[in-house]
Amino acid sequence: NAEMKRGADGSIVAAPIWHEYMKQALAGTPAENFEAPAPAELPEKPMLNGQIGQANLAQIDRASGKLATPLTPPSFIEEKNFQEVHCILHYVNVNNILGPIPEHPESDAQYENWEAAVKRWATENKLGISAAQPTAYDDLHTEENKPNLEIRAPSDGAQFNSLNLNVEVAVTTKRAISRLEYYLDNQLLAKVTRWPFNLVNYELSGFGNGEKWLRVIAYDDIDNSREKSIRIYLNLPSEYTEPVVWLTPAENDKIYAEQLPYNLRLRINNYSLYNKVDFYMKKGDGSSIWLGYSEVKSAEAGVLLTEALPGEYDFYAVLTGKDGRVVKDKGIRVQIEEQ
Repeated sequence: NAEMKRGADGSIVAAPIWHEYMKQALAGTPAENFEAPAPAELPEKPMLNGQIGQANLAQIDRASGKLATPLTPPSFIEEKNFQEVHCILHYVNVNNILGPIPEHPESDAQYENWEAAVKRWATENKLGISAAQPTAYDDLHTEENKPNLEIRAPSDGAQFNSLNLNVEVAVTTKRAISRLEYYLDNQLLAKVTRWPFNLVNYELSGFGNGEKWLRVIAYDDIDNSREKSIRIYLNLPSEYTEPVVWLTPAENDKIYAEQLPYNLRLRINNYSLYNKVDFYMKKGDGSSIWLGYSEVKSAEAGVLLTEALPGEYDFYAVLTGKDGRVVKDKGIRVQIEEQ
């Protein structure tokens, strides 16, 4: 056998001869077209349906490596794509091609050789074959493994007339406690990471008076959690519930265009608790506009309002405490006029 010379293949030699022959043989006959076959539904099997393999997206618990359950916390759930790549004998019985997928495809004498070749080909072509999808379920995040938590003080229904909030808890767990989170209604107060995990001397400045829900959540090292809550009632002096008093402008004041730039000034109650104050304005349902900030060095702080279109605005301040806590005041409504 010798190598065929370039240009000696059928497309160059035989095909033109056949085309010329058929052109003369069918001269004068009507043209005929092939009819499209009726659509056929593809089998629900990889390979036979044109798919290389089955991909399964599963939620996996990061701690156990097993399938996530309703008790697996979102912080420990990751989605993994398990790509299966097999030879065709994995999906078909040679004696019943369109029948069910074989339960034991390895019983075919050729399966091992075909499967090894396909696995090698998939690896060489970087198809990303993944490990087998787990079938067992997360057994680390369970009701039994949740921390035990008790709020010892204050008692349910306690009244608070002073600024400081202290919470005493008792917490145990089968694993290791990671942290306790304290909330007043839905606002996070603090994360405590050291034993005995109590909340000590938290300053309640900026919270309105009335009924509040004090919530405590205990987490272990893989975020198994237990929550307890009680009602408390705040009856604090106004200097704590209203962190700022607007000096200029006041509620319902008008600012005229000719007054710009305008000096926005406010008085900060208990100013020694805060590091800075940010000023904002907001028109209707629009976005808030940051106007600037002032470091808190005394009871009064302010910024300049340099420009604003006519309209009704809400002005408000956001205080940043020395402990990092952020307090937003209720704000004032002001009308800006052209003349």
